[in-house]
Amino acid sequence: MKQMIFFETEPDIQSIIQPDVQDAAKKTLEMLLSILNLDFIRKDIEFTSIYKEILYASDGMLKYWYRTGNYDVTAFEQEYLEMINHWEIVYGKGMENDRKQL
Repeated sequence: MKQMIFFETEPDIQSIIQPDVQDAAKKTLEMLLSILNLDFIRKDIEFTSIYKEILYASDGMLKYWYRTGNYDVTAFEQEYLEMINHWEIVYGKGMENDRKQL
């Protein structure tokens, strides 16, 4: 897996946490690949790319909410579900009912 860039914008913090982020991202990706049915993913897209985008967006979203002090869990859940729906539409294959099985 290519290097995963953590969403952190502070260079000092990023350099400290980058090795741990790399390790956790790699282990999680390996676990996902071992259990994921790739038949639900379009063949023209590598799952690693999807995973990196999801991880980066999730991390950025969490970091933004934390730094702004906005801890509205209900709003966060709704925004995250919208993001997941977007990924299913973009990266999923088949009919809408097929995506709901993911």
